[in-house]
Amino acid sequence: MIDISILIAVIGVVLSIATFYFGRQAGAKQDGKSAGALETDISYIKESVQRIETQLNRDVQRLEGRIDEILPRKNSFDRPSVANIDQMVIVCSQAIPKTDPYLVDRMTAIAALKGCDVLICINKCDLDPADTLCEYYASAGFRTVCVSAETGDGIELLRAQLVGRLSAVAGNSGNSA
Repeated sequence: MIDISILIAVIGVVLSIATFYFGRQAGAKQDGKSAGALETDISYIKESVQRIETQLNRDVQRLEGRIDEILPRKNSFDRPSVANIDQMVIVCSQAIPKTDPYLVDRMTAIAALKGCDVLICINKCDLDPADTLCEYYASAGFRTVCVSAETGDGIELLRAQLVGRLSAVAGNSGNSA
């Protein structure tokens, strides 16, 4: 199968050559070519462009709406509705809105059951450092990171935990009032 990006590049080159030739005056002899040779060149370029466009259209039509194979999922979740992830990032907070530890425990258990790594991200550490919560989950063997979206503290540590992993983010949400 012809690579579509190569076809598009070829079409661009052919069209630029065609534009160059169309700019010449009919009947004039330029660069050693007579008007008859120029018309032959133009008609050849038009035919080439049409052939490329036809092939490109066939390739694109063949790609659209086609499922070649359904591969098995390594995991899937209902909430959030995701599949084939490497890790579940569970965002929680000791500040308003305070996360119910049962929610975090439930999500970590489901992720573990489905063979998915867990990262506990404790946000709003500028309002409440959540040392106890962090220690609790770290001692249970979960990777934890404390961040403050407001001040930017811990964001680089969070980024480092996301690199190279397909992650889903879950947890309660809300604003401090």
